[in-house]
Amino acid sequence: DVTQAMAKFSYPQEDIFIRSYQPVVQGQIGQIKKAVQMLASAKRPIVYFGGGVVLGNASDELTQFVRMTGVPCTGTLMGLGAYPSSDRQFLGMLGMHGTYEANLAMQNADVVLAIGARFDDRVVSVPSKFLDKPKKIIHIDIDTASISRNIHVDVPIVADAKEAITKMAEYVEKCNTGKWLSTIDAWKSEHPLTMKKRQLMSPLDIINEINRQYDEAILVTDVGQHQMLVSQYAAITEKKKLIMSGGLGTMGYGLPGAIGAKIGNPDTPVIMVSGDGGMQMNIQELATAVLEELPIVCCIFNN
Repeated sequence: DVTQAMAKFSYPQEDIFIRSYQPVVQGQIGQIKKAVQMLASAKRPIVYFGGGVVLGNASDELTQFVRMTGVPCTGTLMGLGAYPSSDRQFLGMLGMHGTYEANLAMQNADVVLAIGARFDDRVVSVPSKFLDKPKKIIHIDIDTASISRNIHVDVPIVADAKEAITKMAEYVEKCNTGKWLSTIDAWKSEHPLTMKKRQLMSPLDIINEINRQYDEAILVTDVGQHQMLVSQYAAITEKKKLIMSGGLGTMGYGLPGAIGAKIGNPDTPVIMVSGDGGMQMNIQELATAVLEELPIVCCIFNN
């Protein structure tokens, strides 16, 4: 009868100790100072952040640090939302679905500060060619195994993202990035992120309308073409958040993900963006949304 038995559950009050998992939280101060010096001497620095910043609740610290240094920044798919998308220093997402300026800045940078990112294949593509143009790499990650796994790192810092950024901010100074930012602006003007004008409604029209109508919202995407379009064009701010299955890329995630977001945030508008294929993969969850009386906006692209 164990599968039918009822049990009371409560979260443990004391600190949880897992013998096999004892991560290093505080970064080595010598490495942090070395990273700050490297950043200060750079002519073309860039901050590259990933999902580790979001998981580590280090968005505020990252934003303050980037603005304090004046260094341009770019994020991975899972890092979106960690830095305001409207800020001039933010170059957009990088990688195979990223912006022209973010990818050129990453390729031409002389110092890369990576925080909570893993140099995955969507960003690096061919590891042997990623370092064609010489660059020094600083890598902050709480997982030792992630450092120098795909790309050789010059200054490894094993630490929690929030702790490491906070400590670096104590020593860092504003960098001389005026010329570098002007170069990046020229790249952006050369190939701006846009879509061709068409007579029928385009995906960009829909996403722009979501940006216009909602000052506060939670956007949940499925996986596929529409997911990349949202990551490119959606305005993600402190009040407008983004949830997607970027790590595993599980199609069918959109609708159940939106249901969970709405149950967890009943007073916040939740907008699900899905493709027609992804929507059908878990379309039975419409029954759940109806039974729970969840007012979710479902935006389905015929793609």
